Amino acid sequence: MCKKVSKLCHSLAYDPSLWQHLNYQAFLESHRRCSYYNRDPFIHAIERAGSYLRSIDFRYVPAISKHSGNDISSGFDLTRGPYTFANYLDLLQRLCPNLQEFVLHSTQFLLAQQRHVAIINFRRFPNLQRIRISGSNAICLLDFSQCQRLVSLDLSWTCGTQGQSFLTLPKTLETLHLDGFRSYSSVAYHIASIESLKTLSLRHCSWMGNDQLAALGRLKNLECLRLSGCKHVSDDGLKRFCAVQGVNASMRIIELAFLPDLTDDGLFAALKAFPCMTHLDVEECSQLTDAFLFTIARSSCATTLIQLLVSQCHLISDDGVLAVLKKCRHLEVLALDGCLRLTDRLLHAMAHDMTDDGPDLLLPPCLRELDLYDIRNITADAVSELSQVARDRPRSRKPSMASEISAASEALTLDSVDFLPRLRVRSVHIPAAENTPVTEPSEHVSVTASVRRCSIL
Repeated sequence: MCKKVSKLCHSLAYDPSLWQHLNYQAFLESHRRCSYYNRDPFIHAIERAGSYLRSIDFRYVPAISKHSGNDISSGFDLTRGPYTFANYLDLLQRLCPNLQEFVLHSTQFLLAQQRHVAIINFRRFPNLQRIRISGSNAICLLDFSQCQRLVSLDLSWTCGTQGQSFLTLPKTLETLHLDGFRSYSSVAYHIASIESLKTLSLRHCSWMGNDQLAALGRLKNLECLRLSGCKHVSDDGLKRFCAVQGVNASMRIIELAFLPDLTDDGLFAALKAFPCMTHLDVEECSQLTDAFLFTIARSSCATTLIQLLVSQCHLISDDGVLAVLKKCRHLEVLALDGCLRLTDRLLHAMAHDMTDDGPDLLLPPCLRELDLYDIRNITADAVSELSQVARDRPRSRKPSMASEISAASEALTLDSVDFLPRLRVRSVHIPAAENTPVTEPSEHVSVTASVRRCSIL
């Protein structure tokens, strides 16, 4: 009887229909515990799964423990031995025609010895829907034209084969991440032809300039655009992009951080073109002034803005931030660290300018995170006072916009749930350089208020 049960359990465990998702790291751990294998167990798993395999993940976490006195990680170098990465690719191409997801993230060790072993031809995987090769020094052929079901592609911090200056992408793409991607400016013009694109991330791409950004204005379905660190982008490119876009009510997230040539004029055009924006990041755009914040307060996105990051914008003052707080009542995250012109007046106004009606509090009812790092003119007393006001504020029966999004993603029911928003005030004083033009405060900030994020009680 036991023998029959054991056979049944064995056949059930190796039922190929159950092997739809394979993770190389999990098999790495299994191989470490079971040293009696006479062949690679991951190869065996791929063969067993066959056409049932839908997702394969080659993410690798180096093993730190020892086995038999040897470094265990040396037994899993995919550039040596009978089972190299090329073997895995060959098996996948021959036996797994229904593969939908391919992940090769942070796997520099794959190519430590032989760069040629990881040339990946995705034309042999026609059913792929998601590809991620970010953070890897893998070399791939940049022709994805045969992947007609591909909706998500991530090639961040990687490159194509030597001499390739183009991407061949299917028209079905909805999400494209090319952060730090090494290529030529002509890539932008090809991306602009993908009308279905909704999320585009080109952070820290040195080839991204004003002409390339203007060409991307043809992407009318964009909901998220990330251009942080594209230092060749300025007001001219952003204005031209917005002019081609027209009024795009579907745009929600815009990241324009670390753009030294961006000024108020460029942001005025963006605020007019994207009236339903929820997230705006302009960190270290040092030429922005209060005029930009006053425009936010007067714009249509004042009713939708959830997150505003203006860290290290040294020209903004208390007046500009107060204008935003009065109009952006759904604001949940506000980053002001490094804004040297801010003073205690801002925090006192947030703590005291209120009426008997809850919605009229100057402090937005949904605000849960306020960053005040490295601001010498804000004192510990002001931070403590604001934190106390946030802790004492009454419960809100209505969850914030971001809480609804988060809860929906976790399949939670929110019909009768109380939410208690808690403001996390983060403030640490870092002495500025001797030539920094700021006034010496009476007391330095060195306080971190202990509070919680939005909690379900």
